[in-house]
Amino acid sequence: LVFSLWLKSPKWLIYLQSLQIPLYLFSRLPQIIQTYYEKSSGQLSILTFGGCMIGSIIRIFTTIKEMDSDLIMLLAFFISIILNATVVIQIIYYTYFYNKRIKR
Repeated sequence: LVFSLWLKSPKWLIYLQSLQIPLYLFSRLPQIIQTYYEKSSGQLSILTFGGCMIGSIIRIFTTIKEMDSDLIMLLAFFISIILNATVVIQIIYYTYFYNKRIKR
Protein backbone atom coordinates (compact mmCIF):
# COMPACT_ATOMS: atom_id res chain seq x y z
CA LEU A 1 0.00 0.00 0.00
CA VAL A 2 2.79 2.43 0.90
CA PHE A 3 4.68 1.58 -2.29
CA SER A 4 1.49 2.08 -4.28
CA LEU A 5 0.91 5.53 -2.76
CA TRP A 6 4.56 6.47 -3.34
CA LEU A 7 4.32 5.63 -7.07
CA LYS A 8 1.09 7.58 -7.49
CA SER A 9 2.67 10.91 -6.63
CA PRO A 10 2.84 13.14 -9.74
CA LYS A 11 6.58 13.70 -9.39
CA TRP A 12 7.40 9.98 -9.54
CA LEU A 13 4.90 9.36 -12.28
CA ILE A 14 6.74 11.86 -14.50
CA TYR A 15 10.08 10.18 -13.74
CA LEU A 16 8.72 6.73 -14.51
CA GLN A 17 7.11 7.90 -17.74
CA SER A 18 10.40 9.53 -18.76
CA LEU A 19 12.15 6.16 -18.47
CA GLN A 20 10.26 4.97 -21.55
CA ILE A 21 12.47 7.08 -23.82
CA PRO A 22 15.85 5.56 -22.92
CA LEU A 23 14.27 2.10 -22.85
CA TYR A 24 13.03 2.55 -26.41
CA LEU A 25 16.45 3.82 -27.48
CA PHE A 26 18.36 0.99 -25.79
CA SER A 27 16.04 -1.62 -27.24
CA ARG A 28 15.99 -0.46 -30.87
CA LEU A 29 19.25 1.39 -31.60
CA PRO A 30 21.51 -1.69 -31.24
CA GLN A 31 19.22 -3.58 -33.63
CA ILE A 32 19.25 -0.73 -36.15
CA ILE A 33 23.05 -0.45 -35.99
CA GLN A 34 23.57 -4.21 -36.28
CA THR A 35 21.23 -4.45 -39.26
CA TYR A 36 23.05 -1.55 -40.95
CA TYR A 37 26.51 -3.10 -40.51
CA GLU A 38 25.41 -6.61 -41.53
CA LYS A 39 23.40 -5.29 -44.49
CA SER A 40 20.81 -7.93 -43.70
CA SER A 41 17.63 -7.98 -41.65
CA GLY A 42 18.21 -11.62 -40.73
CA GLN A 43 15.16 -13.12 -39.05
CA LEU A 44 13.48 -9.83 -38.15
CA SER A 45 9.75 -9.85 -38.76
CA ILE A 46 8.14 -6.95 -40.56
CA LEU A 47 4.84 -7.89 -38.88
CA THR A 48 6.32 -7.54 -35.39
CA PHE A 49 7.97 -4.18 -35.94
CA GLY A 50 5.13 -2.92 -38.13
CA GLY A 51 2.66 -3.87 -35.41
CA CYS A 52 4.72 -2.01 -32.82
CA MET A 53 4.81 1.04 -35.07
CA ILE A 54 1.05 0.97 -35.69
CA GLY A 55 0.44 0.46 -31.96
CA SER A 56 2.49 3.56 -31.15
CA ILE A 57 0.59 5.59 -33.75
CA ILE A 58 -2.67 4.52 -32.13
CA ARG A 59 -1.27 5.37 -28.68
CA ILE A 60 -0.48 8.91 -29.86
CA PHE A 61 -4.11 9.48 -30.86
CA THR A 62 -5.33 7.93 -27.61
CA THR A 63 -2.94 10.08 -25.55
CA ILE A 64 -4.07 13.24 -27.32
CA LYS A 65 -7.73 12.37 -26.77
CA GLU A 66 -7.66 10.89 -23.26
CA MET A 67 -4.61 12.36 -21.49
CA ASP A 68 -4.82 16.01 -22.53
CA SER A 69 -1.68 15.68 -24.69
CA ASP A 70 0.80 14.48 -22.07
CA LEU A 71 4.05 15.66 -23.69
CA ILE A 72 6.32 13.03 -22.14
CA MET A 73 4.14 10.18 -23.32
CA LEU A 74 3.70 11.75 -26.75
CA LEU A 75 7.46 12.14 -27.10
CA ALA A 76 8.05 8.54 -26.05
CA PHE A 77 5.51 7.21 -28.55
CA PHE A 78 6.86 9.47 -31.31
CA ILE A 79 10.39 8.16 -30.71
CA SER A 80 9.01 4.62 -30.74
CA ILE A 81 7.36 5.28 -34.11
CA ILE A 82 10.60 6.63 -35.57
CA LEU A 83 12.69 3.71 -34.30
CA ASN A 84 10.21 1.03 -35.37
CA ALA A 85 9.75 2.70 -38.76
CA THR A 86 13.52 2.67 -39.20
CA VAL A 87 13.62 -1.08 -38.55
CA VAL A 88 10.67 -1.67 -40.92
CA ILE A 89 12.40 0.35 -43.65
CA GLN A 90 15.61 -1.60 -43.09
CA ILE A 91 13.76 -4.92 -43.34
CA ILE A 92 12.09 -3.87 -46.59
CA TYR A 93 15.28 -2.42 -48.06
CA TYR A 94 17.66 -5.26 -47.16
CA THR A 95 15.15 -7.99 -48.01
CA TYR A 96 13.78 -6.71 -51.30
CA PHE A 97 16.15 -4.09 -52.74
CA TYR A 98 19.70 -4.41 -51.40
CA ASN A 99 20.23 -8.10 -52.22
CA LYS A 100 18.84 -7.66 -55.76
CA ARG A 101 21.10 -4.67 -56.36
CA ILE A 102 24.17 -6.67 -55.25
CA LYS A 103 23.31 -9.65 -57.51
CA ARG A 104 23.35 -7.52 -60.69
